[in-house]
Amino acid sequence: MTDFTTSGENVSGASAESRNDDLKTKTEDLAKETKDVAKAKASEFKDKADREARSRTETAGERLERVSRSLDRSADDLENDEEWAADALHTAAGQLSNFAQSIKGKSLSSMAGDARTLARKDPGLFYGACAAAGLALGRFMTATAPKPQTAEPEADSAPTPAIKPETPKANGDNYGVR
Repeated sequence: MTDFTTSGENVSGASAESRNDDLKTKTEDLAKETKDVAKAKASEFKDKADREARSRTETAGERLERVSRSLDRSADDLENDEEWAADALHTAAGQLSNFAQSIKGKSLSSMAGDARTLARKDPGLFYGACAAAGLALGRFMTATAPKPQTAEPEADSAPTPAIKPETPKANGDNYGVR
C-alpha cells in the first residue's frame, strides 16, 4: 500500500506540474498576444495622429502665408509715407512666409525634432518662444471662453438701496448735523 500511495503522489505531483506548465504557457501566450495588440493599436494611433498633424500644419502654413501676403500689401501701402514701417513689415512678412513653408505638411516627430534642435542650439530663444506661445494661447483661450451669466447689476447703473434713507423730521432734527 505504501508503494501505491507513493506512486499515486508522484502521479498527482506530475499532473499538477503539467497543469502548471500548461498555465504558464497559456499565460505567456496571452501576454505576448496582448503586447502585440497594444503595439498595433499604438502604431495605428501614431499614424492617425501624424496624418492629422500633417493636415493641420498644412492648413496653418497656408493661413500664415495669407497673413504674410497681407503684411506685404500693408507694407506696400506704407512705402511712400513711412518707409521704416514698410521695411519692418516686409521683413516680418518674409520671416512669416519662411516659417509657413517650414511647417507645411510636417509630422509630429519632425516638429518635435526641430524643437529639440532649437532648444539645444539656442535655449534662450526656445524658452522665449515657449513663453510667447503660452501667453498667446492664454489670451486666445480667455478671448474665446463663453462669458458667464451673472445676476449682478451692470457697473453703469447705481444700485437700488434695500432700505430707504430716513429724511430729517419736521421738527428740524438733522440727526446731529448742523
